[in-house]
Amino acid sequence: MKNKVQTELTHKIKILASMIGSIILFIYLFSKTDIHTIANILSQLSFPFFALCLVMYTGILILKTFRFRMLLTKDIPFAELFKITASYNFLSNVMPLKSGEISYLLLTRKRGGLKTGERIVSWAASRIFDFISLGILFLMAVLAFPSNNLLINSVKVPLAIVVLAMITLLFLLITRGKWALGMLKAVIRKTPFYKIKAADYVLKRLRISVESFSKLGAIVLFRVAVISILIWALQALLLLALFRSVNLGSLGIIQSIIVLVVLGFAVVIPLQGIANFGTYETGIALPLISFGIGQSSAVAYAVAVHTLSLMLFAITGILPLFLLLAEKKQQQSLKAV
Repeated sequence: MKNKVQTELTHKIKILASMIGSIILFIYLFSKTDIHTIANILSQLSFPFFALCLVMYTGILILKTFRFRMLLTKDIPFAELFKITASYNFLSNVMPLKSGEISYLLLTRKRGGLKTGERIVSWAASRIFDFISLGILFLMAVLAFPSNNLLINSVKVPLAIVVLAMITLLFLLITRGKWALGMLKAVIRKTPFYKIKAADYVLKRLRISVESFSKLGAIVLFRVAVISILIWALQALLLLALFRSVNLGSLGIIQSIIVLVVLGFAVVIPLQGIANFGTYETGIALPLISFGIGQSSAVAYAVAVHTLSLMLFAITGILPLFLLLAEKKQQQSLKAV
Protein backbone atom coordinates (compact mmCIF):
# COMPACT_ATOMS: atom_id res chain seq x y z
CA MET A 1 0.00 0.00 0.00
CA LYS A 2 2.83 2.34 0.96
CA ASN A 3 4.68 1.58 -2.29
CA LYS A 4 1.53 2.25 -4.30
CA VAL A 5 1.06 5.66 -2.65
CA GLN A 6 4.71 6.52 -3.27
CA THR A 7 4.41 5.48 -6.93
CA GLU A 8 1.29 7.60 -7.43
CA LEU A 9 2.96 10.57 -5.71
CA THR A 10 6.09 10.20 -7.86
CA HIS A 11 3.95 10.05 -11.01
CA LYS A 12 2.06 13.20 -10.00
CA ILE A 13 5.32 15.02 -9.26
CA LYS A 14 6.68 14.02 -12.69
CA ILE A 15 3.55 15.30 -14.42
CA LEU A 16 3.66 18.57 -12.45
CA ALA A 17 7.38 19.07 -13.18
CA SER A 18 6.80 18.28 -16.85
CA MET A 19 3.94 20.77 -17.08
CA ILE A 20 5.97 23.50 -15.35
CA GLY A 21 8.92 22.88 -17.68
CA SER A 22 6.62 22.93 -20.69
CA ILE A 23 5.01 26.21 -19.57
CA ILE A 24 8.42 27.85 -19.03
CA LEU A 25 9.54 26.69 -22.48
CA PHE A 26 6.33 27.97 -24.08
CA ILE A 27 6.60 31.36 -22.35
CA TYR A 28 10.22 31.66 -23.50
CA LEU A 29 9.25 30.86 -27.10
CA PHE A 30 6.26 33.19 -26.95
CA SER A 31 8.57 36.01 -25.83
CA LYS A 32 10.33 35.68 -29.21
CA THR A 33 7.18 36.61 -31.11
CA ASP A 34 3.90 38.45 -30.40
CA ILE A 35 0.21 37.66 -30.37
CA HIS A 36 -0.50 40.02 -33.28
CA THR A 37 1.81 38.08 -35.61
CA ILE A 38 0.15 34.79 -34.65
CA ALA A 39 -3.34 36.27 -35.01
CA ASN A 40 -2.41 37.69 -38.41
CA ILE A 41 -1.21 34.27 -39.62
CA LEU A 42 -4.37 32.51 -38.41
CA SER A 43 -6.63 35.23 -39.86
CA GLN A 44 -5.23 34.44 -43.31
CA LEU A 45 -5.92 30.71 -42.95
CA SER A 46 -6.62 28.93 -46.23
CA PHE A 47 -9.80 26.97 -45.50
CA PRO A 48 -9.52 24.73 -48.61
CA PHE A 49 -6.05 23.63 -47.48
CA PHE A 50 -7.27 23.10 -43.91
CA ALA A 51 -10.17 20.99 -45.23
CA LEU A 52 -7.58 18.96 -47.17
CA CYS A 53 -5.63 18.55 -43.92
CA LEU A 54 -8.74 17.15 -42.21
CA VAL A 55 -9.25 14.64 -45.03
CA MET A 56 -5.58 13.61 -44.90
CA TYR A 57 -5.58 13.21 -41.13
CA THR A 58 -8.72 11.07 -41.32
CA GLY A 59 -6.89 8.95 -43.91
CA ILE A 60 -3.97 8.57 -41.50
CA LEU A 61 -6.35 7.35 -38.79
CA ILE A 62 -7.89 4.83 -41.20
CA LEU A 63 -4.41 3.49 -42.07
CA LYS A 64 -3.51 3.28 -38.37
CA THR A 65 -6.73 1.37 -37.74
CA PHE A 66 -5.82 -1.13 -40.49
CA ARG A 67 -2.37 -1.49 -38.91
CA PHE A 68 -3.78 -2.26 -35.46
CA ARG A 69 -6.21 -4.69 -37.07
CA MET A 70 -3.26 -6.59 -38.56
CA LEU A 71 -1.32 -6.59 -35.29
CA LEU A 72 -4.23 -7.88 -33.20
CA THR A 73 -4.92 -11.60 -33.35
CA LYS A 74 -8.57 -11.17 -32.37
CA ASP A 75 -11.06 -9.70 -34.81
CA ILE A 76 -12.41 -6.36 -33.54
CA PRO A 77 -15.00 -4.67 -35.80
CA PHE A 78 -13.33 -1.97 -37.93
CA ALA A 79 -15.71 0.80 -36.80
CA GLU A 80 -15.01 0.02 -33.14
CA LEU A 81 -11.25 -0.16 -33.70
CA PHE A 82 -11.37 3.15 -35.61
CA LYS A 83 -13.04 4.83 -32.62
CA ILE A 84 -10.34 3.40 -30.35
CA THR A 85 -7.56 4.58 -32.69
CA ALA A 86 -9.01 8.10 -33.07
CA SER A 87 -9.53 8.42 -29.31
CA TYR A 88 -6.01 7.13 -28.59
CA ASN A 89 -4.43 9.59 -31.03
CA PHE A 90 -6.40 12.46 -29.51
CA LEU A 91 -5.48 11.58 -25.91
CA SER A 92 -1.82 10.88 -26.69
CA ASN A 93 -1.54 14.37 -28.22
CA VAL A 94 -3.26 16.33 -25.45
CA MET A 95 -2.44 14.58 -22.15
CA PRO A 96 0.74 15.57 -20.25
CA LEU A 97 3.95 13.51 -20.09
CA LYS A 98 2.69 11.22 -22.87
CA SER A 99 0.29 9.65 -20.34
CA GLY A 100 -2.23 9.40 -23.16
CA GLU A 101 -0.16 6.54 -24.63
CA ILE A 102 -1.66 4.10 -22.11
CA SER A 103 -5.16 5.01 -23.32
CA TYR A 104 -4.81 2.45 -26.14
CA LEU A 105 -4.22 -0.33 -23.63
CA LEU A 106 -7.19 0.83 -21.57
CA LEU A 107 -9.53 1.29 -24.53
CA THR A 108 -8.75 -2.18 -25.95
CA ARG A 109 -9.22 -3.83 -22.56
CA LYS A 110 -11.89 -6.54 -22.49
CA ARG A 111 -12.49 -6.23 -26.24
CA GLY A 112 -12.54 -9.32 -28.40
CA GLY A 113 -10.98 -11.44 -25.67
CA LEU A 114 -7.59 -9.77 -26.15
CA LYS A 115 -4.86 -10.73 -23.69
CA THR A 116 -2.66 -8.12 -22.05
CA GLY A 117 0.39 -9.33 -23.97
CA GLU A 118 -1.37 -8.99 -27.32
CA ARG A 119 -2.47 -5.44 -26.56
CA ILE A 120 1.02 -4.45 -25.42
CA VAL A 121 2.60 -6.01 -28.51
CA SER A 122 0.22 -4.29 -30.93
CA TRP A 123 0.94 -0.92 -29.29
CA ALA A 124 4.72 -1.48 -29.00
CA ALA A 125 5.00 -2.80 -32.56
CA SER A 126 3.14 0.24 -33.92
CA ARG A 127 5.54 2.58 -32.08
CA ILE A 128 8.61 0.63 -33.27
CA PHE A 129 7.40 0.71 -36.88
CA ASP A 130 6.56 4.42 -36.53
CA PHE A 131 10.11 5.24 -35.50
CA ILE A 132 11.70 3.02 -38.16
CA SER A 133 9.44 4.39 -40.91
CA LEU A 134 10.08 8.00 -39.96
CA GLY A 135 13.82 7.35 -39.83
CA ILE A 136 13.83 5.62 -43.23
CA LEU A 137 11.77 8.44 -44.72
CA PHE A 138 14.22 11.03 -43.41
CA LEU A 139 17.31 9.13 -44.57
CA MET A 140 15.79 8.64 -48.04
CA ALA A 141 15.05 12.38 -48.24
CA VAL A 142 18.57 13.32 -47.13
CA LEU A 143 20.24 10.87 -49.53
CA ALA A 144 18.05 11.94 -52.44
CA PHE A 145 18.54 15.64 -51.74
CA PRO A 146 21.93 16.30 -50.05
CA SER A 147 22.01 19.48 -47.96
CA ASN A 148 24.57 21.70 -46.24
CA ASN A 149 22.08 22.42 -43.47
CA LEU A 150 23.82 22.02 -40.09
CA LEU A 151 20.71 20.64 -38.35
CA ILE A 152 20.21 17.94 -40.98
CA ASN A 153 23.84 16.84 -41.01
CA SER A 154 24.05 16.76 -37.19
CA VAL A 155 21.19 14.25 -36.80
CA LYS A 156 21.79 12.18 -39.94
CA VAL A 157 24.38 9.74 -38.56
CA PRO A 158 22.85 9.30 -35.04
CA LEU A 159 19.43 8.67 -36.59
CA ALA A 160 20.86 6.11 -39.02
CA ILE A 161 22.45 4.24 -36.08
CA VAL A 162 19.21 4.27 -34.05
CA VAL A 163 17.12 3.13 -37.04
CA LEU A 164 19.57 0.26 -37.68
CA ALA A 165 19.38 -0.71 -33.99
CA MET A 166 15.56 -0.68 -34.09
CA ILE A 167 15.51 -2.85 -37.23
CA THR A 168 17.95 -5.27 -35.56
CA LEU A 169 15.74 -5.39 -32.45
CA LEU A 170 12.69 -6.07 -34.59
CA PHE A 171 14.52 -8.86 -36.45
CA LEU A 172 15.61 -10.48 -33.16
CA LEU A 173 12.07 -10.33 -31.76
CA ILE A 174 10.72 -12.03 -34.87
CA THR A 175 13.39 -14.69 -35.35
CA ARG A 176 14.95 -15.23 -31.91
CA GLY A 177 12.50 -13.80 -29.41
CA LYS A 178 13.26 -16.30 -26.62
CA TRP A 179 17.02 -15.82 -27.04
CA ALA A 180 16.62 -12.02 -26.91
CA LEU A 181 14.52 -12.33 -23.76
CA GLY A 182 17.12 -14.65 -22.20
CA MET A 183 19.86 -12.11 -22.93
CA LEU A 184 17.73 -9.38 -21.34
CA LYS A 185 17.20 -11.51 -18.22
CA ALA A 186 20.95 -12.12 -17.97
CA VAL A 187 21.62 -8.38 -18.14
CA ILE A 188 18.91 -7.56 -15.58
CA ARG A 189 20.29 -10.18 -13.14
CA LYS A 190 23.55 -8.22 -13.01
CA THR A 191 21.77 -4.98 -12.04
CA PRO A 192 20.10 -3.83 -8.78
CA PHE A 193 16.79 -3.84 -10.67
CA TYR A 194 16.66 -7.66 -10.41
CA LYS A 195 16.17 -7.41 -6.61
CA ILE A 196 13.04 -5.31 -7.03
CA LYS A 197 9.74 -7.23 -6.88
CA ALA A 198 8.49 -5.43 -9.98
CA ALA A 199 11.27 -7.08 -12.03
CA ASP A 200 9.46 -10.43 -12.09
CA TYR A 201 6.26 -8.75 -13.26
CA VAL A 202 8.08 -6.83 -16.01
CA LEU A 203 9.92 -9.95 -17.22
CA LYS A 204 6.69 -11.95 -17.25
CA ARG A 205 4.98 -9.27 -19.35
CA LEU A 206 7.99 -9.18 -21.67
CA ARG A 207 7.83 -12.94 -22.13
CA ILE A 208 4.13 -12.76 -23.02
CA SER A 209 4.84 -9.87 -25.39
CA VAL A 210 7.71 -11.70 -27.13
CA GLU A 211 5.57 -14.83 -27.59
CA SER A 212 2.74 -12.75 -29.06
CA PHE A 213 5.17 -10.85 -31.29
CA SER A 214 6.70 -14.04 -32.72
CA LYS A 215 3.22 -15.34 -33.59
CA LEU A 216 2.56 -12.41 -35.94
CA GLY A 217 4.85 -13.79 -38.63
CA ALA A 218 7.07 -12.11 -41.21
CA ILE A 219 4.31 -11.56 -43.81
CA VAL A 220 2.06 -9.66 -41.38
CA LEU A 221 4.99 -7.56 -40.16
CA PHE A 222 6.01 -6.76 -43.76
CA ARG A 223 2.48 -5.51 -44.47
CA VAL A 224 2.57 -3.49 -41.25
CA ALA A 225 5.90 -1.98 -42.35
CA VAL A 226 4.45 -0.92 -45.71
CA ILE A 227 1.41 0.68 -44.06
CA SER A 228 3.66 2.43 -41.52
CA ILE A 229 5.73 4.01 -44.29
CA LEU A 230 2.51 5.11 -46.01
CA ILE A 231 1.30 6.63 -42.73
CA TRP A 232 4.43 8.72 -42.32
CA ALA A 233 4.58 9.72 -45.97
CA LEU A 234 1.02 10.99 -45.53
CA GLN A 235 2.06 12.69 -42.27
CA ALA A 236 4.75 14.59 -44.20
CA LEU A 237 2.20 15.63 -46.83
CA LEU A 238 -0.19 16.66 -44.03
CA LEU A 239 2.48 18.90 -42.48
CA LEU A 240 3.19 20.40 -45.91
CA ALA A 241 -0.54 21.10 -46.31
CA LEU A 242 -0.61 22.71 -42.85
CA PHE A 243 2.26 24.98 -43.89
CA ARG A 244 0.35 25.86 -47.05
CA SER A 245 -2.79 26.57 -45.02
CA VAL A 246 -0.92 29.30 -43.09
CA ASN A 247 0.60 30.62 -46.33
CA LEU A 248 4.10 29.29 -45.66
CA GLY A 249 4.68 28.28 -49.25
CA SER A 250 8.47 28.45 -49.24
CA LEU A 251 8.83 24.93 -47.84
CA GLY A 252 8.77 21.76 -49.92
CA ILE A 253 8.21 18.11 -49.09
CA ILE A 254 11.86 17.51 -48.09
CA GLN A 255 11.76 20.37 -45.57
CA SER A 256 8.43 19.04 -44.27
CA ILE A 257 9.98 15.61 -43.68
CA ILE A 258 12.88 17.20 -41.81
CA VAL A 259 10.50 19.24 -39.64
CA LEU A 260 8.49 16.06 -39.00
CA VAL A 261 11.62 14.23 -37.79
CA VAL A 262 12.72 17.04 -35.47
CA LEU A 263 9.15 17.36 -34.19
CA GLY A 264 9.06 13.61 -33.55
CA PHE A 265 12.16 13.86 -31.36
CA ALA A 266 10.95 17.04 -29.60
CA VAL A 267 7.65 15.58 -28.41
CA VAL A 268 9.30 12.56 -26.75
CA ILE A 269 11.59 14.55 -24.44
CA PRO A 270 10.23 14.49 -20.85
CA LEU A 271 8.87 18.05 -20.86
CA GLN A 272 5.42 17.50 -22.32
CA GLY A 273 2.75 19.56 -20.68
CA ILE A 274 -0.89 19.55 -21.69
CA ALA A 275 -1.20 19.26 -25.49
CA ASN A 276 2.61 19.35 -25.88
CA PHE A 277 2.69 23.14 -25.59
CA GLY A 278 6.28 24.32 -25.74
CA THR A 279 7.88 21.11 -27.02
CA TYR A 280 5.71 21.03 -30.16
CA GLU A 281 6.55 24.65 -30.99
CA THR A 282 10.25 23.95 -30.42
CA GLY A 283 10.16 20.98 -32.79
CA ILE A 284 8.75 23.15 -35.57
CA ALA A 285 10.52 26.46 -34.89
CA LEU A 286 14.09 25.06 -34.77
CA PRO A 287 14.11 23.59 -38.30
CA LEU A 288 12.23 26.62 -39.68
CA ILE A 289 14.95 28.89 -38.27
CA SER A 290 17.61 26.62 -39.79
CA PHE A 291 15.85 27.06 -43.16
CA GLY A 292 16.41 30.81 -42.95
CA ILE A 293 13.03 31.93 -41.53
CA GLY A 294 13.31 34.68 -38.92
CA GLN A 295 13.04 33.64 -35.27
CA SER A 296 9.88 35.64 -34.57
CA SER A 297 8.11 34.37 -37.70
CA ALA A 298 9.28 30.78 -37.10
CA VAL A 299 7.81 30.71 -33.59
CA ALA A 300 4.59 32.36 -34.78
CA TYR A 301 4.19 29.80 -37.57
CA ALA A 302 4.92 27.00 -35.07
CA VAL A 303 2.18 28.22 -32.71
CA ALA A 304 -0.26 28.55 -35.64
CA VAL A 305 0.49 25.04 -36.97
CA HIS A 306 0.17 23.58 -33.46
CA THR A 307 -3.20 25.30 -33.03
CA LEU A 308 -4.46 23.83 -36.31
CA SER A 309 -3.09 20.39 -35.39
CA LEU A 310 -4.98 20.47 -32.09
CA MET A 311 -8.13 21.32 -34.03
CA LEU A 312 -7.59 18.23 -36.19
CA PHE A 313 -7.03 16.05 -33.11
CA ALA A 314 -10.17 17.43 -31.45
CA ILE A 315 -12.43 17.22 -34.51
CA THR A 316 -11.52 13.58 -35.15
CA GLY A 317 -11.02 12.42 -31.56
CA ILE A 318 -13.60 13.91 -29.20
CA LEU A 319 -16.71 12.31 -30.72
CA PRO A 320 -15.23 8.77 -30.93
CA LEU A 321 -14.01 9.07 -27.32
CA PHE A 322 -17.46 10.23 -26.20
CA LEU A 323 -19.10 7.29 -28.03
CA LEU A 324 -16.71 4.79 -26.42
CA LEU A 325 -17.34 6.20 -22.94
CA ALA A 326 -21.11 6.17 -23.56
CA GLU A 327 -20.94 2.52 -24.67
CA LYS A 328 -18.94 1.59 -21.58
CA LYS A 329 -21.44 3.34 -19.32
CA GLN A 330 -24.32 1.56 -21.04
CA GLN A 331 -22.60 -1.85 -20.59
CA GLN A 332 -22.03 -1.12 -16.88
CA SER A 333 -25.70 -0.19 -16.51
CA LEU A 334 -26.81 -3.46 -18.13
CA LYS A 335 -24.53 -5.47 -15.82
CA ALA A 336 -25.98 -3.70 -12.80
CA VAL A 337 -29.54 -4.67 -13.75
